[in-house]
Amino acid sequence: HEVFYILYLNSKNKVIGTTKLDENKKDSVNINFAELSKGILIHNPTSVIVAHNHFAKFPYPSNEDDIATEKIFTLLQLYKVNFYDHLIVSGNEIYSYFYDNRLQNIKNKAKNQ
Repeated sequence: HEVFYILYLNSKNKVIGTTKLDENKKDSVNINFAELSKGILIHNPTSVIVAHNHFAKFPYPSNEDDIATEKIFTLLQLYKVNFYDHLIVSGNEIYSYFYDNRLQNIKNKAKNQ
């Protein structure tokens, strides 16, 4: 199964909580935005990191991953929570939206809409 997690961080970048947002079919995840909002209200994080796995040989983001990342960013803006990274894990490989500058591009696109 693909599994989608969110890690809540405090101002010292220490993990103060986690939530499994979804565990679904073997090739897709539907993010539960109500659970994400609930987790933000419970943990009151300064920032978050989201992570999920892929079963493909490589952990490259799909178009659906980009859309989900943009929606998450939009929701986090409402709560004034920083979005540090979206990680995709596949086997021993990890893809980072932050290190590939993809997260910044998504943030810029969302802010300009």
